[in-house]
Amino acid sequence: MEIVEIFERLKSAFGEVGWWPLLSRAGQPGYDQDGYHPGIVPLLTGDMERFEMIAGAILTQNTAWRNVEPALKALLDAGLLDPHRMAALDPDDSGLKELIRCCGYFNQKAKRLVLTARGMLEAGFLGGEGLVPERDELLAFHGIGPETADSILLYGWNRMTAVADAYAIRLLSRLGIFEQADYDQCRRSLMEDCLLDIREQGELHGLIVEQCKRFCRKRPLCSGCAFQSDCNYEKKEQLL
Repeated sequence: MEIVEIFERLKSAFGEVGWWPLLSRAGQPGYDQDGYHPGIVPLLTGDMERFEMIAGAILTQNTAWRNVEPALKALLDAGLLDPHRMAALDPDDSGLKELIRCCGYFNQKAKRLVLTARGMLEAGFLGGEGLVPERDELLAFHGIGPETADSILLYGWNRMTAVADAYAIRLLSRLGIFEQADYDQCRRSLMEDCLLDIREQGELHGLIVEQCKRFCRKRPLCSGCAFQSDCNYEKKEQLL
């Protein structure tokens, strides 16, 4: 099955999901109350919106987005989605840790937020210089791995890449794209010979998240799934 077909089936099943959500734009025209924006491609040109996206990518490491939303709202209300204000904090600031406690690993994530804000400003990626980071530059930041780096590039700077998270690996392996894969192999599968544009790549990640939340769980709920007849997991179950 081609990636384009997977995208079209997911879009038919769920519509446009409007990923990456921006809480700072919640309730504005085209945005729902959680900051999702179906049909709109947000261009993040301001430091605060871009840093909001970066902070969300850090906070969602090893947790679900539902746990990230209250942490982002707390940071937004405290004015700490401003990279200058975040960079001025001590990485061990107990107040910052308390604001993001709900998303887990708050000691590590507080440090990553502060050091990433400082690094982004020092490198000129934020702060008005308008420089665009390369993937390897992001990977050199403390606590920024491949998934976080690709999310930042795709949604923060509209650069063509793919987010090959655990959901993507699970879905593509069950659809027979590969037997087993690591992050880099899954990322290549999402990008090679793919006719999706940058906006569609962003939607694809959000759609895969939705698919795996609803159907393609570790122990899947196959009834009603758009891929039920093509899924290797379903076929194996039928043979038992």
